[in-house]
Amino acid sequence: MNESEILISLYPFIVAVLYLFTFVTALFIYFCRAFMLYTGKRKLDLFLYGPIYTPNQNEKRMRNIVLHVFLAFFLSRIFILLIGQIGFLIEGKWTHLFDYRKFIYTQWDASHYIGIAENGYTNVGDARLHIVFYPLFPMLVSLLNLITRDSLISSAVISNGALILGAVFLYLASYDAYGEKAAKASVWLFMFSMGAVFYSLPYTESLFFLLTVSCVYFARKRRFYLALFLGALCSLTRLPGAITAVPVFFEMIRSRLGYIRRIGEKETRIKRAFKVTLKSFFMCLLILTGFLVYLLINKIVTGDAFKFLEYQKNHWGQEAGSIFRTAEYTIRYLIDPFVEWYRLGVYLPQTVAILLVVFIVFWVKKDVHPSDLAYSVVYLFVTLSPTMLISGPRYLSAMYCLYPFSWALMKKNRFFKYLIIVIWILFFIYSSYMYMVRWTYL
Repeated sequence: MNESEILISLYPFIVAVLYLFTFVTALFIYFCRAFMLYTGKRKLDLFLYGPIYTPNQNEKRMRNIVLHVFLAFFLSRIFILLIGQIGFLIEGKWTHLFDYRKFIYTQWDASHYIGIAENGYTNVGDARLHIVFYPLFPMLVSLLNLITRDSLISSAVISNGALILGAVFLYLASYDAYGEKAAKASVWLFMFSMGAVFYSLPYTESLFFLLTVSCVYFARKRRFYLALFLGALCSLTRLPGAITAVPVFFEMIRSRLGYIRRIGEKETRIKRAFKVTLKSFFMCLLILTGFLVYLLINKIVTGDAFKFLEYQKNHWGQEAGSIFRTAEYTIRYLIDPFVEWYRLGVYLPQTVAILLVVFIVFWVKKDVHPSDLAYSVVYLFVTLSPTMLISGPRYLSAMYCLYPFSWALMKKNRFFKYLIIVIWILFFIYSSYMYMVRWTYL
């Protein structure tokens, strides 16, 4: 067995083992914190770590928070443009980045979203395949087009507006659970993330991120109907939007612990816990209404509510798989790509991103909010399981809890702090360069 075969065998094994250990820990902590403490006994806290939400008056500091977010937004976008322009010079393209603005802004999936916004879904020609793209983002672009008359302007407003608002809610949610330093760090890590370049483009990442983190924030504020509404919109934006049910369900259970723990017989407390659990479960099913609307659109356009699954399989080669299998073919195609530009443009960043994110979640699993941890393991499973994943870094960057998790890792010791900073800077430069200049970063 040569070095390549050893690496191909070892890499997916490491990823799978780290993930499985994290999954088991998340399962235990999530359900213990949400359900097993109804008795009022605190002994289990000896085994359960991580912060729990406490209300604060952060809204009074909103002006400073918004200014902090705007600074991070402005600097990150400037650096992306600078990297693109410098990259053009390095590649010998003696022209200005501005001359390629439309091409850069509409390549890959961006053109599909703009096409849906302008023409809607169809069941004829190549455009029929675009039914696999969820409708909320192009719907908003289409509505804004009534004012701007230009899909590029509309999508820029929506993507960048959602990026800024998403960073504000990330700050608020991180501050509540992890503190002010974590909130500030999370905003900067988010703005300079591995998928940063996509958050200003006609992609769903900005809108998905905003709806997810705002849903979590309002659930922790116990404004559950608003959280459920935002979660439903999130599931109309991307498939993983339904995972917002995980933190919402947790907060619903926690909000009724006082009712469950009232004086009474143990059997009475069990009945109360069962009642609260059942009610919370059915309420969280409302988050799936967004996905049901998407199925209805499939039915109306194609005659088959699940037509998108057929197109994903036959055209994009995507079916349900496993994290192990994704890690295995990612490292295999890095070493021996079926198309050469995929090596550096797709599989190198995806190989690094998968191992990096799984490692971060594994290392901080006992130091973070239980519902954030549970969300992360479900999100990783859903996003990393398709049989032909080629946009891993972009999907992983939309996991809101990655950023406070990264800060939690940076706090552990100086080595991790500088390691994360170096990796983040290199990944930001690499992803911006590959997308803006080489046009190969998906």
